[in-house]
Amino acid sequence: MSYPAPAQKQKSWFARHKILTAILIIIIIGIIASMGSGGDGDEPKADSNTSTGNSNDRNEDTNDDGGDGDAAIVDAADGEEAEEPEADEPEEAEEPAESAPGVGDTVSTGNFDVTITSVDAEVGLIGNEHFNAEAAGQFVLVHVSVTNTGNEAEHFRASEHKLIDEQDRQHSESSDAWYYDGETFAFTEVNPGNTVEGALIYDIPADSVPTAIDLGNDEFFGDPIRVSLQ
Repeated sequence: MSYPAPAQKQKSWFARHKILTAILIIIIIGIIASMGSGGDGDEPKADSNTSTGNSNDRNEDTNDDGGDGDAAIVDAADGEEAEEPEADEPEEAEEPAESAPGVGDTVSTGNFDVTITSVDAEVGLIGNEHFNAEAAGQFVLVHVSVTNTGNEAEHFRASEHKLIDEQDRQHSESSDAWYYDGETFAFTEVNPGNTVEGALIYDIPADSVPTAIDLGNDEFFGDPIRVSLQ
């Protein structure tokens, strides 16, 4: 008695197509992986700078509110006890600048007390009818009184004193001063306590105006003393 051969079990489609099955598995794995990573990438990341900025804005708002509150408290306190403003103290009047000495004033030049007694300008000729000199411009005669206040004889030299004109130019003693028929202080020695009168003579341009004289100062490192002639 023979038995019929058992029917062969039909293999599934995946078993019969192994290569295609492997390809499908790879594709499915790739899709799943991309879906997982794509989900993380789609979510927008919070901007740290924006968050920080918002935080700072909130802090600034808080500070502003606090400042207004403090100002309100101060204003309230001022309203309760308002202090009267202090009265401005009157400014002290400035003392007027000391004016320069002038004609008739006595000034000390160290060893001498000098007084300008008068000034003659626009003098064209000095000397006498037989012995004289004519000015290149005009002679200016500054008449002075000199007293020796020291303890020994001293020379009052005309060359140490400069005439100043309206343009602030300095003029030295005229070389023609010796024609003058009075005391010119060229070689004058004054004994202690004595007073000598004479003239300092200058030859300046005819259109110039004598405005001052700088008297030489015998004091150590002393500056010249300006005396106004106007």
